[in-house]
Amino acid sequence: MKLENRNVIIYMLSDLLAKGIPFLLIPIYTLYLTPSQFGNISIFNVIVEIMIIFVMMGGNSYYRVEYFKISNKESLLGSIITNFAYSIPLALLLMVVLILFDLDPANHNNVWLFVGFIIAISQSFILLALALFQCKGNAFSVGSLNLTSAVISGLVTALLLMLGYQEESRYIAYFIASIVVMFLSFYIYKSTEKQWPSISREYSQSALKFGFGVLPHALSWWARTGMDRLIIAKFVSLYQVGLYSIAAQLSLVVIVFSNAVNQAFTPKIMKMLSEHQYQKTILLCSKVILGYLFICILIALSAPLIFDIFIDNKFVDAQTLLPLMCTVAFFQAVVTLFSNFLYFFKRVKLLSGITFFSSLLHVFIAFYIVNDYGVQGVIWSSIATYMLSAILIVAFAVISIRKVTYEKN
Repeated sequence: MKLENRNVIIYMLSDLLAKGIPFLLIPIYTLYLTPSQFGNISIFNVIVEIMIIFVMMGGNSYYRVEYFKISNKESLLGSIITNFAYSIPLALLLMVVLILFDLDPANHNNVWLFVGFIIAISQSFILLALALFQCKGNAFSVGSLNLTSAVISGLVTALLLMLGYQEESRYIAYFIASIVVMFLSFYIYKSTEKQWPSISREYSQSALKFGFGVLPHALSWWARTGMDRLIIAKFVSLYQVGLYSIAAQLSLVVIVFSNAVNQAFTPKIMKMLSEHQYQKTILLCSKVILGYLFICILIALSAPLIFDIFIDNKFVDAQTLLPLMCTVAFFQAVVTLFSNFLYFFKRVKLLSGITFFSSLLHVFIAFYIVNDYGVQGVIWSSIATYMLSAILIVAFAVISIRKVTYEKN
C-alpha cells in the first residue's frame, strides 16, 4: 500500500473517531444544555479561534510549504517557534481589547477569557507539531494526538455535565485537553528527534512575511464562522446561535473527510507540483471534490433521520439548517484543497485577497439581511460567497500552472 493511501486511511479513521466522539455525545450535550448555553460555548470557541490565528501567524502553513525546499529543517522549526515571542503578545492584546470594550456578546467571565488565551497558546504549539508530523508522513502521531484531544475533551465535558456543571464544563474540558495534548506532542517529538529545535532567526523574517501575507486569509476563515455567530448573537439571539452551531457540528462529517484528505495529500500535492506533474495534481483534486459532493448529498438527505435519533427536541428547529450547512462545508472543502496550489506558487497575497474580500462581502451581506432573513439568510450569504472564493481560487490555480508551463517552454 502506498504511503499516502495508508496515511489517508489513518487520517480518516482517526478523524472519524475524533469527530465521532463529540458527535456521539451530542445527545448528552443537547439533553443537559439549552440552545442559548450551546450558543455561549460557540462564542467562546470563536474567541479562542481568533487568538490562535494571531499566535500561529501562518507558521504551520509556512512550515509545510518550506519543508521540502529547505535542508536545515531544525532551523526552520526553530525560526517559527521564535516568532511566537512576537505573536503571543498580539493575542494577549486582543483579549484585553475584548474585555475593555465589552466585545464579547456572551459576556463570559474574564477568567474564562484568560483560560481561552492559554488554550490558544497550547493549540498553536499543537498545530505546529501536527504540521511537522504531517510533513514527515507520520500519520499515526497526528491521528493519535487528534484522537486523544477528542477523547479527553468529550469525556471530561460529559462527566462535568452529569455532575451538574453547565457551559463551563466545556471550557474546563477544552483547557485540560489542550494542555495534555501539547505536552504529549512535545514527548512524541523528543522521542523521534535527537534534540529539541534550537532557537533560530534564520527564517524568522520570511516566516513573518508569509504570516502577515496569509493573515487576511486566516481571518477570512474566522470571519465566516466567527462573525456569523457574533452577528446572529447580536441581532437575533444566542438561542439561534445554538441552533446554528448544532447544524454546523453535524455537517462536520464533510470537514472530517476534507481534513483527512488534505492532511494526507498536502505533502504529496506539494511534491507533485515541485516535480511539475500539474495535470495529475488537478486530476487528483477533481476526484477528491466528487467525493466531497457525494458525502454532502448523503448527509443532507439523512437530516430527518439524524435529528429523530440523535438530537433532543429542544434543537429540532436546526434540522432545516443542516442541508445548507453541508453546502457551506462543501465549498469550504474546495477552497481548502485548491489553496494548496496558491501556497505552493507563493501567491499568498492573492489567496488572502480573494478569501478576505469574499469574507468581507459575506459579513456585509449577512449584517444587512440578518434582521429580515435570520439565520438562513446568513447561511445563504455564506454559501454564495464561499462559492465565489472557490471559483476564483480554482481559476487562479489553473492560471498559475499555465503561466509556469509557458515560462518553462
